[in-house]
Amino acid sequence: MKAFTVQKFIGVIELKWGMLIIAIFDILLGLLGYLVSGVLSGDEVFRYIMPLCYFIHFIGCILIIVSIFVQKYQLVICYLITGLIRLAFVVTIFVVQIIKGYNDIAMYIVEIIILVLGIYFLICVYSWFVQLGGKLCC
Repeated sequence: MKAFTVQKFIGVIELKWGMLIIAIFDILLGLLGYLVSGVLSGDEVFRYIMPLCYFIHFIGCILIIVSIFVQKYQLVICYLITGLIRLAFVVTIFVVQIIKGYNDIAMYIVEIIILVLGIYFLICVYSWFVQLGGKLCC
């Protein structure tokens, strides 16, 4: 399914080096998310499950960096899975906050930015996956 692929990161950077930018940015973003979800949350799900998800996503980011040098599409799969989990988490949190009537506009803006970047990063990483010879099904 090549309809959802890109040839260059932000239109100008070779996809391989775009993976490095995504991985570094996501590691930093994941560290921030880990600290926020694990330390500041009073909910048991966010206190224990989300730090685990961020840790696994961190591993996916490391594997993306490795895939730049050892070009095997299998190294990209962890990131694709955890990236989808992250998007589901952001959408769920966004909906729950709206239902509960939170009025923190700054938080909504940050979540929308994370959602948009997450979708773009997934498209780029999926493109890298395809470029390395991976495909979703037989």
